[in-house]
Amino acid sequence: MNIIKPERRNLRRYSAPGFSISLTHVQQQIYYQESIEPSTVDFNHIGMAINSQCYLKIGDKLKIVIADEFNRSVEIIGCVCNRAKTTNGYRSGIYFPDQNNSTKTKRTLITMEKQLYEALQREELLVRQERIDAKHEEKPEQKDINQATDALSQS
Repeated sequence: MNIIKPERRNLRRYSAPGFSISLTHVQQQIYYQESIEPSTVDFNHIGMAINSQCYLKIGDKLKIVIADEFNRSVEIIGCVCNRAKTTNGYRSGIYFPDQNNSTKTKRTLITMEKQLYEALQREELLVRQERIDAKHEEKPEQKDINQATDALSQS
């Protein structure tokens, strides 16, 4: 019997392919740049997941600059809270513990999340509309049969 585990997050994360990020390790109050070229997997205002070739240790503190396609950007400290090996590197979960220190930072993170939510809603509406349209379209074969039947009845 399979046991389905409930979602461990309290808040939904949204796919964020349009986000760009840069990471800098924070170690002993000294910032140093590593050659990390991550891609954002998902995001919400309290955390994110990234794919990277770089092995980030659980507990690592990172200075993160997140930018979206609307030229909004935010700099925040994140903490690596989980990591998994993938076929192309690592997937790391990052939590933003210091987001409450700045109202502007929190507001920007929430705005970015809201933008992703709205994009998802628009996409879901389009998919639903396409399904409705497809249901109401006559199949070409049925249309031909109907036309033939109409032609016979008029003769």
